Amino acid sequence: MSPYQEPDHLAACTLLELLLGGDWACGENHGGALAEVARHLAPRVRLAEREALYEVARLAARDMEAASAVWLACTTAVRGRCRRGGRRRDDPAEDPERQRGSDETRRAAAAS
Repeated sequence: MSPYQEPDHLAACTLLELLLGGDWACGENHGGALAEVARHLAPRVRLAEREALYEVARLAARDMEAASAVWLACTTAVRGRCRRGGRRRDDPAEDPERQRGSDETRRAAAAS
């Protein structure tokens, strides 16, 4: 049995399950499955990764080699965050709110 599930079941999948399903789809050269997994994963990741995943979904119907390459490139960061248990709270680059605060702090320090 494959790790890929029918599209109506994908909404309940964890990020790691979706990543596994996408990896399986790449390995099996299954464009339809990869496109569905990418569409379900996209709303759950950052904007740059989201755009890349929509590109994966578009490419999967025409060029699985290119779709697989984009899949691997854009899911690498997602995998790293999953391994760390999500967002690193000590890294301002991982938290837009803290990033804005850091920018404001730097500007205030530069102005004085």
